[in-house]
Amino acid sequence: MSKVKKIVIGTLGFLVLAAGIVAGTYLVSKNQDIREKAAPSTSLSFFPTVVTKNPGQTFNLTINADTGENKITGIDIEISYDPAAIQLTQMKGTASIAPLSSIIKNGEINNTTGKARFVSYTAVKTDAISGNLDILDISGNILSSASN
Repeated sequence: MSKVKKIVIGTLGFLVLAAGIVAGTYLVSKNQDIREKAAPSTSLSFFPTVVTKNPGQTFNLTINADTGENKITGIDIEISYDPAAIQLTQMKGTASIAPLSSIIKNGEINNTTGKARFVSYTAVKTDAISGNLDILDISGNILSSASN
């Protein structure tokens, strides 16, 4: 290899190395925001929002979910209540959550501790649910010992 070819190859190698250092320094100095956008919220609400009952009467409530832009593949809802005033009799999923077919806790009610829980999910992403949906129906009694 001639001396001129060695000088040309060396010069080209140096230029490629210098360009890489300049480009690398430029890219490292740029601020990059790689955070993902926060997921929009899903809201839960009771319907009706206000229930007035006397001791000894029964009541029915529905839990509604408005998923917004979200697609839901699972729900885990725990309700706390005063077991000295309320006794829940049933907590069951509606037809809207039928695609969430893997039920872990099917309306587990503990009237001693005042806790009720429903947990269900699907492992199939295409079975996700979305929209403004009634997801749980709840029934119960106002105990005679409840104070007005």
